[in-house]
Amino acid sequence: MLQTLQSIEQVEKIYDTGCKPILVHCNDLEYYVCKYNSSAGAANLLFREYMAASFLSIWELQVPSYVLVNLQNHHNPEAKKNINNELREIDAFIIEASNAQKLKFKNKIELLYIALFDYWIANDDRNFNNYNIMLKMEKDQYQFIPIDGGAVFHTGNQDKINYTLSIDESLIYSPLAESLFSTKAFFNDDLIQTLKENYYLRIESCRNALQVLIDNVPDQWQINKQTEYNNLTNFLFSDNWIDECWNTFLEHLHQSYNF
Repeated sequence: MLQTLQSIEQVEKIYDTGCKPILVHCNDLEYYVCKYNSSAGAANLLFREYMAASFLSIWELQVPSYVLVNLQNHHNPEAKKNINNELREIDAFIIEASNAQKLKFKNKIELLYIALFDYWIANDDRNFNNYNIMLKMEKDQYQFIPIDGGAVFHTGNQDKINYTLSIDESLIYSPLAESLFSTKAFFNDDLIQTLKENYYLRIESCRNALQVLIDNVPDQWQINKQTEYNNLTNFLFSDNWIDECWNTFLEHLHQSYNF
């Protein structure tokens, strides 16, 4: 179940981004960057954020902590992400970092897993124009922290026919990826096989967790749980879709790095 917190003072900061998230001070004395349902009806954006973060965790990728926050009466209770002052935006890092700093990634293979995850979950909002990744420094090395899952399922079209990302909708086609994977010698048979094995194993783990994740969706979000279980089962877990995503990912790697 999602942890539930309460706001303890008036919201004063609104971020000037697409969905206008707000900064909320909660009763655990932490600040949370909060998304909310901006209209009456089902909280579909929050549902996508919750599912994306849950699946990222199952994929063993780093995600910010997320909880349910009850705001004052003029806000709806929504799913939130904790703000962490140790994190920085990767867009600024790419511009400012020296070559030596760019070598300090704890596990740069994780960027490939994030890209592969986005192919599978149909997230076209993480690309060279909008990384949606934060960096965390740990023991003098950087970790990737993917954020913002509001555009997954092709921005809430999980009830429709799925289709794979184009190469320019992927992290594969980005200055960051090019700086980390600049030589075709990086992509050997062992790496590709490991990526493939983990890809199928992690999706199977997501399939096994789907029912519990759906059951834990807060009732106040007004999500039809049975409908969404059926939608996501068809949208994400068909053998054809899983194979198509892997093959497209591999094809785009070949196109970008000529190995």
